[in-house]
Amino acid sequence: PIVLANSPSGEVYHDLAVYAFENEQYSVAESHIQTALSREPGNPRYHHLAGQIYLRNGQLELAEKALEKAWVKDPQLSGLAFDRALLTHRQGRHAVACERFEALLEENPDDVLANYYGGISQARSNQCEKAMIHLRRAAKLSPSLAPSADQFLAYCDKLDSVDMEMEIAGGEQATRQKARRWQ
Repeated sequence: PIVLANSPSGEVYHDLAVYAFENEQYSVAESHIQTALSREPGNPRYHHLAGQIYLRNGQLELAEKALEKAWVKDPQLSGLAFDRALLTHRQGRHAVACERFEALLEENPDDVLANYYGGISQARSNQCEKAMIHLRRAAKLSPSLAPSADQFLAYCDKLDSVDMEMEIAGGEQATRQKARRWQ
């Protein structure tokens, strides 16, 4: 890592972290962003980048802490709302992720990744009708996502047919239970 002992600001280290992050050198990026944060611990952009690095590395607890610190300081930071939604998606908190992606899509209905990840979270939350809308839109906006979106659409189709079968079976079961009472 480059050492810039005379730089009082964290900005240089933030820039180095961005460069390393964009070049997929995540451990280097983490080192630089930690230095930036040690120099300016209240900077929301630094916390946001730290959250992105942790998210990329699968360190979800650290990502959550960093992204929340950034959110408290500046919820309008570009990309921060998406990263928070993606975090909840990756944590398996799909109901929260659905809400967050829906809020993003209200502002920008053609956000490809919000449609895609929002659709997946909706599918995993058994909100298949909404999931189908968003996954189809994501596939239309970015054809490279179509094969993956199709898998989740098939999942929703299967889930819908299982629900229907359970509904029918449940109806039959209820009828049998009532009949037993009269025997």
